[in-house]
Amino acid sequence: MLKITADRDARRLVLEGSLSGPWVDTLEESWRDALARDEARRIVVDLSDVTFVDPRGKALLAAIHKAGATLSAGCCMNSALIQEIERTEQHGAARARSPRSFLWLLAFLIPSLALLSACSSVRAGEPAATDGRPAVAVSVSPVVAGDVTDTVNVVGSLSPKYATDVKSEVSGTVAAVYVTEWVPVRAGARLARLNTAENDAALEAIKAAEAQARVAESRARREYDRALQLREYGLITPQNADDARSALDAAAAAAEAARAQVRAAEARLAKSFITAPMDGVVAFRGVNVGDRVENMGGGGPMFRIVDNRRLDLTVAVPSVHLGAIRVGQALEFTVDALPGRTFTGTVMFINPAVDEASRAAKVIAEVRNTGDALKGGLFVRGRIVVANRAGVLQVPRTALLNWNVAAATADVFVVRDGKAEMRPVQILLTEQAGGTMVAIGGGLASGDHVVTRGGFALKAGDRVTVSGEGM
Repeated sequence: MLKITADRDARRLVLEGSLSGPWVDTLEESWRDALARDEARRIVVDLSDVTFVDPRGKALLAAIHKAGATLSAGCCMNSALIQEIERTEQHGAARARSPRSFLWLLAFLIPSLALLSACSSVRAGEPAATDGRPAVAVSVSPVVAGDVTDTVNVVGSLSPKYATDVKSEVSGTVAAVYVTEWVPVRAGARLARLNTAENDAALEAIKAAEAQARVAESRARREYDRALQLREYGLITPQNADDARSALDAAAAAAEAARAQVRAAEARLAKSFITAPMDGVVAFRGVNVGDRVENMGGGGPMFRIVDNRRLDLTVAVPSVHLGAIRVGQALEFTVDALPGRTFTGTVMFINPAVDEASRAAKVIAEVRNTGDALKGGLFVRGRIVVANRAGVLQVPRTALLNWNVAAATADVFVVRDGKAEMRPVQILLTEQAGGTMVAIGGGLASGDHVVTRGGFALKAGDRVTVSGEGM
């Protein structure tokens, strides 16, 4: 570490600590000699001598740039140092220095020196030099083996499995409405009634004609029976008997036609009553008393009935995952309207065609809506469970470094014999234990301890001290 203090009486800046690294070679020769001679690794900078254009200041800035250092946000100047800088500026008129330039230089030099003295320069791919560096305190967590679940993340929406738009089969004026929206109904229940005056009159006329046909049929039957008796006594010819039989058949046919007309008129009258075709809930009512409706709902549906006891969950599955999807797999999902609750459906249908624009295929799962908690139209986030695997290695998500999401690779630090070793790992799954654990495919063994905290500035080969275990 680098210690920075200000000597108010001597008006000087004192830098003490381990000042090592290739940047030292770029300093002015007098500064390098001072470092070599002073076993305490101590540099004393006369504040009255350091200006923005001072050769030593320029050499130090060049050294910092060559080393590729960045400013350390963790280095702060204490109040005594700030006061000394201000006092030096006030007495520096003889040198015609710019106060803003001086403050800028000191604000840049001090944190940069602190960073360079704390971290040695390490070439890419080479382990860090640990000579003279204190051990880094880290937290570790053991690599564990356990059961994991392979899943495919999906989003989609819910819709009622059974729903119907109710329309009128006949034209007419709405005379009565028996239900309102959002009420449950049973199959066959009356929803509305059209004006039936015209159909009632037509039915009465048809019934009267049917009665006349029955009377004519009865008369023809009596005439035929009398003709049979007279033929037995030879009072009429066989032709007369055949004519009576023909008259009876014609009267019977006319009576049957009249009865059919009655049934048709009754059916038309029944269609004036709009009934529910299935059990469900009235989700929409589009008519009121006095509205005119046309045959088969030319102006739109009169009612919409939905059955929410079973819902269809339609999701889009990327084509890259379609090979793992099977009918019968579980689909676990949540909805924003019910936070904290998880629901389950079963994959029922997989669209064999992939959408050319999205490169995804629709998959439909059936959901039993126990308790009527879910509603059609809700947005869903879920995952399809495609496989379960045992004995898979897992590490905390916080242990991963240099995570390449596209290639599914990352690095981790393993503590071995008091030193940090970097290991590459293959990422398998990232949704274990609520998202805190990650399943890996190799590179580690069960029982290894990976660094979970303190590894950001760690280098391969650094000495470490374990300060605790944690995620």
